[in-house]
Amino acid sequence: MESSAFLDPDLPHLAATDALVSEDGPWQANACVQWSVEQDMQAEGYRIAAERLAEHAPQWHEQDFLLYPIVFLYRHYVELRLKDLIGLGQRLAHETVAVPETHDLRRLWGTAKPHLERELDPADRNRRREITEMQRVIQELAALDPRGTAFRYATDAHGGRPLPNGARHLNLHHFSTTMTKLARALDDTGNWMHICLEHLQDMADHYGP
Repeated sequence: MESSAFLDPDLPHLAATDALVSEDGPWQANACVQWSVEQDMQAEGYRIAAERLAEHAPQWHEQDFLLYPIVFLYRHYVELRLKDLIGLGQRLAHETVAVPETHDLRRLWGTAKPHLERELDPADRNRRREITEMQRVIQELAALDPRGTAFRYATDAHGGRPLPNGARHLNLHHFSTTMTKLARALDDTGNWMHICLEHLQDMADHYGP
């Protein structure tokens, strides 16, 4: 990547005045660290970062390197989004919010899915089909990286390689396109559940004591 500061010969060496947390530099680059710590916003950050990398990877000719952060970022987005859906579902069911502390996407989906189906209108075939397709892609992603470590390290804890079954290539454009569709479905589901929760609160406010 020609524009990388890492390759800039004019970049000075580290000095005693250098610090990680600072507001020095272009004001446009000042990120509001304490603005929001909501999981929903964090999930969006991982998704946006993955999309930006996947979009430019072929142009930079660094797809073999960027494969790892791209897959990891997308996977972590899905993990956080599923945990958000579980919390919404538990609130809709008047349950104590207790999201599983796991990186296992299969387990998270298994916990989230009953909440989605409980709120589903039996006549809503489109949403039912969407749930089915989300499950298919999430299960494929879980098989690709069962523990959330395959693309963080050269090998997983058991010495396994990232791509299973002898696969040698992963097309980042196709992967990113599919993940973007999954993200859109997950976001739409989250918005739908938020609407259900608002409706529930309105009913409680209207008919409550």
